[in-house]
Formats: sequence, C-alpha cells, structure tokens
Amino acid sequence: MEAAVPGFSTTVIEDVRVVLSAPTSIDVVLAVGGVTETVLVSAAEAQSLLNAVNAEINTNLTQEQVSELPLNGGYVTQLALTHAGVTGPGGARTASINRTRGTFNNFTLDGVNNQDGFIRTDSLFGVIPLRETFIDQINITTANSDVDAGLGTSQTQFVTRSGSNPFSSEVFFNHRNEALNANNYFNKAAGLEKERTRLHQFGVNVGGPLVRDRFFFFFHYEEERQPTTASVVRRVLTAPARGGDFSYVRQDNGQVATVNLHRLTGIGPDTAVRSLVDMTPSPNDGSVGDGRNTAGFRFNANDETDSDWLVFRGDYVINPRHSATGTFHQFRLDTPNSVFNDIDSVYPGLPGTGQASRRRLGSFTLSSTLGPSVVNEARFGFQTQAVSFFNNETFPGGYRLNFGAFDNPVRNPGMFEAGTLPLSPISGSWYATVDLGLRKNIALPLSAGARMQIRVDAFNVFNRANFNIGRYHNPNYLEFGLISSTFGARQIQVGTRITF
Repeated sequence: MEAAVPGFSTTVIEDVRVVLSAPTSIDVVLAVGGVTETVLVSAAEAQSLLNAVNAEINTNLTQEQVSELPLNGGYVTQLALTHAGVTGPGGARTASINRTRGTFNNFTLDGVNNQDGFIRTDSLFGVIPLRETFIDQINITTANSDVDAGLGTSQTQFVTRSGSNPFSSEVFFNHRNEALNANNYFNKAAGLEKERTRLHQFGVNVGGPLVRDRFFFFFHYEEERQPTTASVVRRVLTAPARGGDFSYVRQDNGQVATVNLHRLTGIGPDTAVRSLVDMTPSPNDGSVGDGRNTAGFRFNANDETDSDWLVFRGDYVINPRHSATGTFHQFRLDTPNSVFNDIDSVYPGLPGTGQASRRRLGSFTLSSTLGPSVVNEARFGFQTQAVSFFNNETFPGGYRLNFGAFDNPVRNPGMFEAGTLPLSPISGSWYATVDLGLRKNIALPLSAGARMQIRVDAFNVFNRANFNIGRYHNPNYLEFGLISSTFGARQIQVGTRITF
C-alpha cells in the first residue's frame, strides 16, 4: 500500500494482512520530506488487529494454523466448538451458537450457502463436509454480525485454498487402527471385543500459476476409506419372556409377580411372531430394557464407509480493477449399512439399509474496484444433492409386522420407523475430551521450503466415557432417557504430509 501527499515523503506499507470478513485498519504516518523520498514500513508496525470499526465478535483462522491442530477426522467445523457461546453435546453438526436455532446460522463455503437445504435444523451440517486439507481461511462470527453478512445472526464462513505464483503441492496419508485404541465402555462391560476402528485418509493437491501474475489454479483430490464396525444395542426378550412368562410390579404391595400370558389367555404363540422371536439372539447387555422382560443385545455392526472429495479453484486477474474467481466442490459418500442413521442391520447377519449421496457446490465471483471508496462483488452459486437410502431387506414373508416389545429383525424400508422422530429432547451428561497432536518437520532437499511432516494425533487421551443418549431422547421408546452408548473411546492416528 502506498500513501503520498505533497510536502511529505511517500510511505509504502508492505505485507498488509487482510483476513476474511474482518475490517483491516492501517495507521499511516507521513514524515515531512520530498515526494521523491520513500519510507518503507512493515504492516506489523502500522496495522492494528483490534476491530475498532464495528461490534462483531469473530475469530479468523488460517490453513497454516488449522493444519497443526489435532482435528478428529480433519473436519474444520469442529473448531466452532472452541468458541465462547457455542455448545454442541452431539458435536459441531448440531451446535447452537448463543442458544439460537440451527437455522439462525449462515454457513457458507466461498460465499455460497453450504447448509443442507433439507435438514435445516443442523447449524453446521454442510452439503460439502469441510476438511482442513483444502480450506484456506475460516471466520466464525458468534454475535453482532454486520449487515453486509447477509442472513443469519451468526456467521461461519469458509474459503477454499488458492494457487499463487510459486508452484506448491502436497501429498498426505493418515492411518488409524483399533490396535492402538481403547475399548468402548459398553463393549468392555458386555465382554465384547473392540470396535474395528480403521481409517485410511489419503490425497494430493497442487496449486500454481497458469499465467504468472494473472491466472492461478488449485486442485485437490482426497479419499477416505473406513472399513469399520460400530457398537450397537438392540432390545430383545429375556428367556422367561420368550416362553410367555412376563413379570410386573404389583400395585397393591409393590412386589414383582410373574404371569404366563399363554395360560392366562388360553391363546398359544402366534406362528409369525414366534418366527421373529426365534430370529432374535439372547440378551448380553443390561443398558436397555426393564431387566425382567426385556434386556439388551450388543454387537459390533458393520459400518463401512467410503467417501471422496474433488475440489478445483481458479483465480483470474482481468485487469488491476477487476478479478474473477471460480470454485467447484464434489463430495461422494457410500455407506451400505448406515449405523449413523440408525438404519443398519438389526441383528448380525441380517440385511440393513444404506445411504449413497453425490453432492456438488459451485461459486463464481467477479470482484470490481469501481472507485477509491466503491468496491462491488457479484456472485453466483449453486448446490445440488442426490441422496438415496436403499434397503437390502427382501421381505420373504411379503409383509412386515410392527410392534414395540423388542427390536424387529425385519428392517423397515423407510428411513425411520413409525413414531421415532425426535420429540422433547433431553440432555445427557456433560462432554469433555482432551486431544493431543505431535508434529515433527523434516527438511527435504527437493526445493526451498520442501518438508516432510510426521504427525501423531491422540483423541480423548484420557479415555473418558462421554455418554450419549442417542435415540433414547425420544419418549416413544421404552428406554426413554436411558444411556446406552458413548462417543469415541481413545483413538490414536498416525500420518505423514509432504509439502514441496
């Protein structure tokens, strides 16, 4: 930046730091002298990082800062949970910012709405899941958003990495294996082996000039393979209940009494219901059920997930007053047996329901300087989603019975069974975790700045059991309010990143 006034020396300020959605203030001091004299000033001396322009409460982070943090899975939206006023017992996806609804948050990627248009209640559920490997800048405004921010009382803005004059590229690989992890709290109590927690993340990106000082590009491709299992629990009948002996608490004396329903009614077991009961295993878990007629059966369900990201950005300087930027993101997800959506196989060996999706987001921007104090930005964007839920159940009987005594082994063809939409959500125990990241940089004799980084991340270092109510926040379930699952046990991840 250059400032010149007759009778004073010309002042040139270098390395001005401009960050996303935050005012940039420069204090220019002109010394008396000739215009031909030039004074060079570092922006560190002249630039104030204190926002004295408006009352926004925001934080800016760069890719260099984020890449050094131990982010579980590499999703940058987790960083919102580190801000005052942001709470998310279920994770960043459903976080509340200053106790507002999810629809009150403006979640953008390259200036285009990235929030899922169908599940609008989740403040940070994006059409494109955002990874630290391709995000350059992050701005999180939790209060007092200025009018130029658009919709939303809070703003979470993310910008894709771009190319520059020097060519740069990166290859990376992260690996996680259950051999290094702790066992799940409930699996250990039930005597089950650890969940198979395997993660393979790998990818490459490259950026640079197509025309020096004029046209730049950035390309990124990443894959994630998770051949994992997840601990799930089902409600099944106890041995006496299978034979028709049901226990209850008498209202007159508070004692437990048992009655055989078949003898009481004179009706034998229905053949269709008996066949379903025979398909269910015996209980091995006491975290669900009443302990007399029903109990839990816990097992590690297949939860394999494949996903990949394709990212491209181009920047073109038309002339000193006009520039154009275009970005394109594509995300693919395949989950044949979706535990996350609670539509996986009900019991081991039975068919379940999966999810497949293809999502795209694009942004095209023309930035123009129309005068000394007039700047205009015109933007066009789009997002598309092709999401499908597919059922592997063949329905050999041609129908499905619906009842609530135990979990039906025949998977419902829809995404949710009748009566399972959440009502009157309640809060579980408090969540706390300590994550640790270690980095070792090794210089490589390939080019200036080339390096290899060895990375070790430990999540939930002290293996705290963070309990999760899960689906039992729904009063339609018999186990309403019971805790039968936890968030992740201690996990250790190792990886490497080569930059040149």
